[in-house]
Amino acid sequence: MLIIICSIGWTACTFFSGWIDSFWVFLILRIVTGIFQAFMNPAAYSIIADYFPPEKRTFANSVFNTSIYLGGALASLSTIVITSQGWRFTYIIISIICAGITVLGVFLIYNPTRGRWNVKKKEEDLNSIASSGPKKSTL
Repeated sequence: MLIIICSIGWTACTFFSGWIDSFWVFLILRIVTGIFQAFMNPAAYSIIADYFPPEKRTFANSVFNTSIYLGGALASLSTIVITSQGWRFTYIIISIICAGITVLGVFLIYNPTRGRWNVKKKEEDLNSIASSGPKKSTL
């Protein structure tokens, strides 16, 4: 749910950045956009840990991290739109695309059971604690 809220906030800030005439309001919107972005990575890693078992988690994290850099590379293509249509129009178009992706996320991302892959680990920890008994003092 946090990912969807942050995605909506990120999209809204991007959209309004295309309409603002004041530098200071634009600066505040960009700062708030950065705050929403800062919440996305930890939430994404958490949901990856809930979706994938430990033996597939490394690959899932690598795909996620690769997509961050590919997204950055594709973002440089926005200079083509900025050159032909202007930066305000580019902000609005990008926010509309992001809104569509957010709507898809609302319907495609579900909240899996938290820690479902850690059940075996928890049992092993409990067994090792139970078998070790009370600790003896060395004094």
